[in-house]
Amino acid sequence: MKGFRWLASAVVVIAMVVLTPIPALAQKTGGTLVMIVQPEPPSLASYQNTSAPIGQVSAKIYDGLLEYGFDFKPQPSLAKSWTVRASSFTTGNRSRVRTCSSRT
Repeated sequence: MKGFRWLASAVVVIAMVVLTPIPALAQKTGGTLVMIVQPEPPSLASYQNTSAPIGQVSAKIYDGLLEYGFDFKPQPSLAKSWTVRASSFTTGNRSRVRTCSSRT
């Protein structure tokens, strides 16, 4: 019985050491993303071509006005608010965000 308690204690200690997060491995903001994509995307314009490599790369470069949660409901991304009408879609963008249609 003493051998079993010793073994159980050793397993718990080892699990605590292994499962404790190490701050050096935590994600940091900023830096450079290096990514290998094969085949090379023909362009970064996802509206011109729908090949898989374009989607992999352009998702890391372009940000949308909205994102969708796990329940498929829209969540704010670049837009802080939005209004949907029968003939239009209006957004209130976050400060310091420029879109291709911005006139500022």
